[in-house]
Amino acid sequence: MSGYRRSEPAFCRGCGKPWTPGADACAACGEAMLVAPVAGGDPRAVPKAKAVLLAVSIVVAVRWLAFAFVDDWTSLGGQLAWHGLGGIACAVVVLSAPAWLPGGMRWPRLTAAPRHWLVAAAGGAGLAFVLGQYGSGPWDSILTLTPASVWTGDGTGWIAVVLGGIVAEELVFRGVLVDGLAPSAGLRNAAIASAMLYAVLTIHPALALLGIGAACLRVWSDSAGPGIVLRLAAATTWLAWLGGTV
Repeated sequence: MSGYRRSEPAFCRGCGKPWTPGADACAACGEAMLVAPVAGGDPRAVPKAKAVLLAVSIVVAVRWLAFAFVDDWTSLGGQLAWHGLGGIACAVVVLSAPAWLPGGMRWPRLTAAPRHWLVAAAGGAGLAFVLGQYGSGPWDSILTLTPASVWTGDGTGWIAVVLGGIVAEELVFRGVLVDGLAPSAGLRNAAIASAMLYAVLTIHPALALLGIGAACLRVWSDSAGPGIVLRLAAATTWLAWLGGTV
């Protein structure tokens, strides 16, 4: 294997005959020029991986920087700001992906088999109930709020922010991120990376556990949809459980 310039003069090192400009192999003897390796058969695989990692790093940085601008992040207003900023950052990433993702963006697959939806819904609801009933320390509250603060007023705005943020986060972490890493790292490794980065984003053990579950569903179903259902089921179950205790 040898490398050749794509402009004249160039000659084949195998047979010495003129090399056709722009050709990848000698027309006379078949000697091939050295071609850069392509990850996963996709020439854009590595640029895609770099782009999605940068985008997700920005999302994580925005969520962490929110702490500097939130006076009391354990209060209802602080949680609205914290979840809201993270959700907005994720929404911006998803909506702008066609512009910055090499080769454009393929919308994350959201369809799945009935068994995937069933496992996701049951798993999310069951996990929320178990952690709510038997958790201790940092596991006491999946959403880090007390019952009184959740239901201050009618709670509508807070609930909308949380549920909307869940959808946006899953579209980024189990959608854009996994789809961007999979061509170069493989689906399983991409899902593991999404779970790890999501744990850094949330800094909460219960939410990190939900992220692991969503990543497993992403590999099992090859879809971002079940992960969204898992987290929505966990959040709505937790809210309903809290509502019953106030």
